[in-house]
Amino acid sequence: GVPYFGGICGGVTKAKSFTSCTNSGAITFNATNCTVNTYFGGILGFASVAVTLESCSNSGAITYNPTKMTGTTNIGGIVSTSTVVHTVNNCFNAGAITLKKGTYGVVYLGGAIGYANYTQTEGTGGFHNCYNKGAITLEDGMSTTGNIRMGGFTGYHKVAYDTNIANYGDIYVGATTTKQILLGGLYGYSGSAYIMKGGYVNTGNIT
Repeated sequence: GVPYFGGICGGVTKAKSFTSCTNSGAITFNATNCTVNTYFGGILGFASVAVTLESCSNSGAITYNPTKMTGTTNIGGIVSTSTVVHTVNNCFNAGAITLKKGTYGVVYLGGAIGYANYTQTEGTGGFHNCYNKGAITLEDGMSTTGNIRMGGFTGYHKVAYDTNIANYGDIYVGATTTKQILLGGLYGYSGSAYIMKGGYVNTGNIT
């Protein structure tokens, strides 16, 4: 089956609120030949309904150690993937995220959220007063057959209206790909539009 992993909750299919949740446990994925999509989040793995996270944090390391993956890899220090507008307030990730050497397909990776595939309007949901300070590493010897979308805060965001977000974690990319790498200190890729209001900060080194 499809693996949905979260330090607090793997997947949500009914509206939920999480308040003052903390994960400090490490999350490690070892795979020899994984052909399905994977979803790993420091707090929440996958959300297909509206979710609210308030004052939650992750300090547990997230590590991928595959031989070969052909599915899509979705990783976020707070939330891996969301397909609907969510609200995340006063949350942070301090856990390191590491993709070990091996072959991957498509990769969406963010210090806070890996893949946010929804259309958001200003004033509804989003990330507010949140940050990432966990280092993000794509090890030497890692390769992909698909695109990489990676950011210190968000890997892929369709439309973003976030406020007061920051990345303090260093990013290292030793990966090679036959496709495309889009990498940013905060956002790897924004599909349509994003509005920057109030303190957008990146101090993480990118190498």
